[in-house]
Amino acid sequence: MQLFAGCCYCRMLLALGQERRAKTIRRIKRPEEQLQPGSLVTLRVRSIAGLQLLCSAPVHVRGHVHATQLVDIGDMANHGAMPLQRLRSARILEARVLRTKQRDSETGKGDKICHVELTCRPSLMDPKDASEYEKALVRWPLLLPGTRLVAAVVSVQKSCIWMEVAPGIRGRVALLDLSPDLSVLRAVAEHFKVGQVFQAHVLRAVSSRKELDLSLLDFEAQKTCVGKLRKVHEGEAAAVFELPGRRWGSVHITELFDVWAKRPTQRLHVGSLHEVAILNDKEKLEVSLRQSQVHGHKEVQEEKRPKSAEELKVGQKVSGYVVSAVPQGVFVALSRSLTARIKLKALSDMPVMKEAVAKMHPPGSLLRDIIVVQISEGRVELSLRTGDGPGGLTCEQLSVGDVVSGKVKAVEPYGLFVRLDNSNVDAFIHKSEIADSASITVNSYAVGAKIHQAKVLKVDGSRVGLTIKPSNFSGEELEEDADSDEMPEMQELLAELQKTRKKGKKRKAEAGTAAKEAKTKEREQEGDAEVSEEEPWQPVQKSAGASFEFAEFKAMGFRWRRCL
Repeated sequence: MQLFAGCCYCRMLLALGQERRAKTIRRIKRPEEQLQPGSLVTLRVRSIAGLQLLCSAPVHVRGHVHATQLVDIGDMANHGAMPLQRLRSARILEARVLRTKQRDSETGKGDKICHVELTCRPSLMDPKDASEYEKALVRWPLLLPGTRLVAAVVSVQKSCIWMEVAPGIRGRVALLDLSPDLSVLRAVAEHFKVGQVFQAHVLRAVSSRKELDLSLLDFEAQKTCVGKLRKVHEGEAAAVFELPGRRWGSVHITELFDVWAKRPTQRLHVGSLHEVAILNDKEKLEVSLRQSQVHGHKEVQEEKRPKSAEELKVGQKVSGYVVSAVPQGVFVALSRSLTARIKLKALSDMPVMKEAVAKMHPPGSLLRDIIVVQISEGRVELSLRTGDGPGGLTCEQLSVGDVVSGKVKAVEPYGLFVRLDNSNVDAFIHKSEIADSASITVNSYAVGAKIHQAKVLKVDGSRVGLTIKPSNFSGEELEEDADSDEMPEMQELLAELQKTRKKGKKRKAEAGTAAKEAKTKEREQEGDAEVSEEEPWQPVQKSAGASFEFAEFKAMGFRWRRCL
């Protein structure tokens, strides 16, 4: 029993001796010689202040290890490691010397205190050349754009975080440069803590003003990011976004949404954050907000954007946004790389005035079911006319003697231009082919008037000549036209002319009657005046206020002489 107790006591003494020897720090007698760059030193851990681990060694040696000197750049995955927390319970620290500085002691006895900047990076703990340790020191002249380094979080704010890359060198990381995840940027304080260490790279450094901009993102491998909307335009470049890395990108109007939305720019709000996909790596970046581009969602056939004219076919219906409206027509963006044109005459089945084009189709408006009518040398011509679609009537299908219908497109002194129904064919009716009588002329027709029945006289390529003279139609054709639900244009015109003539005769009759009555009144007034002069004792038939009898006039004269 005594032997067992003696053994336990010996073991306790041995453990206490090992702990005492572990707590014993070797005295540094000659700091100038023993504390050279790369020298291995052992120090006692004192405390953690901010982002630095403070330690000391006898005699008058003070050391500090910054949080950025505890990890290697290659070992970081940017998950926000906190290396200082692992050292809170440490008592002894082994490190390599980066540089030393001699300072006067605060005691005033003339003693010198040696301040040592240390590193504990695993890659530098093995013996290296002195130049390797000098490269590990971060100085302002070395902070060039693109330089990769380790940075530790100092403070977290709503719009940015501040990080230290070395003692006394602090940089700012903007909100967009923190993460490509939108949910992280909306709750910065929940994902970034003081003391976390990340791999960063320099965006901008101005040593004279101590300004340093950093980013935690890898731009080379990054295809998606978060952008902040800064401007909204009505046109081809619909929006301008601020991107990570002090970059800017524009969004084409066709890249805002996967669906063809009406007025898509009205759904955007300046200052909002959006996930965007980077489409190119040029100096002027182009980005997309479409979910199919950002998250790789499958595109519906109707939502696909044609990249070139080779992907389209004549007769195909497409959708697009108006990017420019001029008197000659409208330019429509089908994608960010393909813009088509709609000529003035193809904007509608009805004639469109040049001055009305911009009001009808303002920039940014959506046009759907536009028909591709021509593809030539990479240029695409579109049409909004119903007759340009599949199954429409063409000049090749017309022959002399065919009976067609249409609407008046233009009225000229020499004839009428008519757009045939269900087609894009414009035909011409000479003024001599309008009517058999001179009472009906080109002025009898207005733009937009319906031509129910017209016969083809001539077809010369794209030129078509028509006639609407009744004498050019057979009896059966006229009977068929008479049996139709609508009144023929000729009958409508004749009825209108008859009504106009009746109204004219009625007005003339009324005017003649009024003139006769006026003359009769004048003659009566002249006769009454003559009677009143020859026979003043007769009452004059004038207005009631001015007529009185001669007896009253005689009485008035008697009263007047009596007063005198």
